[in-house]
Amino acid sequence: MSDDLQTLDAMHDAAWALLEAGGGMTAGLATVSADGAPEARTVVLRHAARAQAMLEVYTDIKSDKITSLQHNPSASFLIWDPETQLQIRALTQVDILTGAATDDAWAAVPDHSRQSYGVAPPPGAEIAEPTAYHKPGGQAHFAVLRCAIKTLDIVSLKLPHRRARFSLSQDGEWAANWLAP
Repeated sequence: MSDDLQTLDAMHDAAWALLEAGGGMTAGLATVSADGAPEARTVVLRHAARAQAMLEVYTDIKSDKITSLQHNPSASFLIWDPETQLQIRALTQVDILTGAATDDAWAAVPDHSRQSYGVAPPPGAEIAEPTAYHKPGGQAHFAVLRCAIKTLDIVSLKLPHRRARFSLSQDGEWAANWLAP
């Protein structure tokens, strides 16, 4: 990735290069609970597609984030890459895919990871002991969060600092402007 982030196009290209190369990268995902409280958690970015302006995350269908996203489908990602010194915030609109719509994603989940979907009792439930749960796994408990990006806020912390915002229009065109870092 080039250190030359002198243009808006270069900032946009650098962010997408990081996102598309980052299958397996961790990110912060913020949602709003049904009662209006902010929630944040670490998720694994499974897929990014510039052409569709989309990010994907996998989750257990019974996780709290599903309930929150059913109430309010807006979510924000926070990604930091220490190597490139880029921070990316992505405001997204989330579609929750389940069942047959997840067949391709489920087929790509390694066998040893499939047990993570279907924890019983459900994620976040109170338990009596640290290991008082089991992981039966299964696609019936698996969801793909397909996150359509509405805006990207990109900050380069290389000197001199730079910041740019990219907003996606209804016709699929990016509008961009510099922001004070």
